[in-house]
Amino acid sequence: MEIKRTGKKYSRKNRKGKFKEKLKMYDMIIANLIAGKSIIEPTEKLDNSQIAIGFSNIASETQLNKYFLVRQFPDYLQPQIMDVIRRRCVDNGVKINFYIYANPYKIDWNSAEMRNKMDIWRKYSSDVTGDVSVWDYREKRGSLQARERIIMSTKYLNEAELDHKRSLLRIGLLIEISAYRDDDSIINMMNSIKLLKDLCVQHELKIRELRVNMIDWLTRLDIFSLKSVREIDSKIPRKILTDDILANFNSFKQGRVGKDGVPLGIDILSGVPVFKKFKADPDDAENWLIVAETKGGKSFFIKTLLTYLIADGFVVTVMDYEGDEYNNLASYIRAGNPDDVRIISMGKSSMQYVDPTPIPDITGDDDIDDELKDSAINYIIAHFRIMVGGLEGNLSKWEESVISMAIRRVYDSAGVTEDKNTWIRSKGLVLKDIYDEVKIIVESKELVDFDTDNVKHKAALNILEASSIYFEEGESKANTFKNNITMDELYKAKMIIFSFGMRGAIDSITDRLMLALKQLSVACISSQISNYCKYVKKCFNVKVWEEFQRWGNARGSSEIVINAMTGGRKRGDVNFIITNDLSRILDEDDYVASGIRQNIQNMAIGRIKDRIVRRKFCDTYGLNDIEVALDRIAVASDVEDRDSHDSSSDRYRHAFCVILDNGKKAITKVILPPSLTRSKLFRTGVDIERSE
Repeated sequence: MEIKRTGKKYSRKNRKGKFKEKLKMYDMIIANLIAGKSIIEPTEKLDNSQIAIGFSNIASETQLNKYFLVRQFPDYLQPQIMDVIRRRCVDNGVKINFYIYANPYKIDWNSAEMRNKMDIWRKYSSDVTGDVSVWDYREKRGSLQARERIIMSTKYLNEAELDHKRSLLRIGLLIEISAYRDDDSIINMMNSIKLLKDLCVQHELKIRELRVNMIDWLTRLDIFSLKSVREIDSKIPRKILTDDILANFNSFKQGRVGKDGVPLGIDILSGVPVFKKFKADPDDAENWLIVAETKGGKSFFIKTLLTYLIADGFVVTVMDYEGDEYNNLASYIRAGNPDDVRIISMGKSSMQYVDPTPIPDITGDDDIDDELKDSAINYIIAHFRIMVGGLEGNLSKWEESVISMAIRRVYDSAGVTEDKNTWIRSKGLVLKDIYDEVKIIVESKELVDFDTDNVKHKAALNILEASSIYFEEGESKANTFKNNITMDELYKAKMIIFSFGMRGAIDSITDRLMLALKQLSVACISSQISNYCKYVKKCFNVKVWEEFQRWGNARGSSEIVINAMTGGRKRGDVNFIITNDLSRILDEDDYVASGIRQNIQNMAIGRIKDRIVRRKFCDTYGLNDIEVALDRIAVASDVEDRDSHDSSSDRYRHAFCVILDNGKKAITKVILPPSLTRSKLFRTGVDIERSE
């Protein structure tokens, strides 16, 4: 009897509690109706362990959430619609999230129901025909659009299944708008809701705010819920979409990008590592454009990446324009084994170079070996082109003929012929031998020909006069080609740095001809290192072209970068084109930039302050879906020195939008322990012992 009485008491108490809940719900319904577009917050005080589930929102101690269900999609939906909504509707203190409820779906084309629908659609499409004049456009517009929709969607679904093997999904879409529970954020939330509704009208998206008992919807729609509620399911509008269209709703894959290889950082949207298998296919080209302006995290990103690549067995060759950017990284690697690092000084005090005259060693690959002698000749001519023709590198046909004659005679004297077995005899030959041969031609006057106005002799004399300052004792640049190093000194290193020592150099007082000759020498060396890596070491070479914008000033030097990219596939190279000047890469009148654009497969784009440049980049590469990400990265970097900024901006600071050759994209950020990020490894300007 006692148990029954207790049961009756509990039953009465339970009914009383439910009645109070209903009264409270009715109060909230009336309050919302009176409030209209205003937002009703719960009156009770909540702590961090409680939530309040109301008629139109869900609240916690610090946050308020409202929900909108997409009732109907338009025929054509703008790609990356989620990013569009976030970009236009998010305000301070407000976030917008999307929940997609998708189930696999299969159209049974042979079912009686489907055959009946097809008959109806076929009849409708045949009945609604004919041209529409301006006089009856309004009357017939709806029926003609319906006809077109039936034809296009039926055609698309058939092709998606039969031709493209796409999967079908039956989806529902829920939009969540959340805000902090302070006055400014709640006001911003009201504005965001208005902007969302206006935007949906523009894009013909029909939405409905959830104004029901939210507990029922949460029970069914929570992403962790397995409960099926028929009443709720029947009210969720569904649309049949192919998986590729669904994937295009969002710009970025919030999850794992790549399963193995080298980490490119952490995906800031999902918190998982982003991996890239470099040279997954040895025969594919792999060229990277890495861009970020000052304080954009470019140095941090590339140094971490190079460390991983060296650990993965790659040999790294760095063309360091500044001269000390990579010294600390070199010190770190050298501490393990001094032979792993070579730093070649290309500065004013002790310029080192590898002479292009000796023909490189045979690799065993006919495609590479057949070009070795021609490549050596081209590098020799390129050096003289700068010495004689200046930055423009212009040689007359007579001047080029004389230089070619001198090269041929020097090789002939050494016994070097077209037979590859004789190419070893070119060892020890240097550029001064070519100069001396031109000098002999001039002094012997063998090209004097009054019938042709001595055109060849004058060409030889011009070559001699222009290049003498580099080879004659006592001339201003006589030390340029004296400190010759051999390739054998470099082949065993894991990291080779060519240090140009140009930090703080002013363009107006920089000898640009000397700089161009240095760059040319480096390019000659790097191609030989690549061949050695691929055919002897059986590994790949990573070329880092720092401060790319400084390589475009001389024709001979700038072409080297393009040749490295176009020939890198054959040699097994990975090229990193690093710059802080994205506008230069986008310059349509710059033929070097054009060559770069045509040969880039992967990109990592960081802080770009100029919005116009960001827009132009997205338009040039057809990457309008990353505009929002680039905007946020730029804004986040700008707030670095401010007294306060929100955590969402902090997340994008020093981030990079990575676009891979397989079409995948991610917003990544290199995250290391503070003890590492503050260490000397990521600082610059520390001198270490250089190669002799």
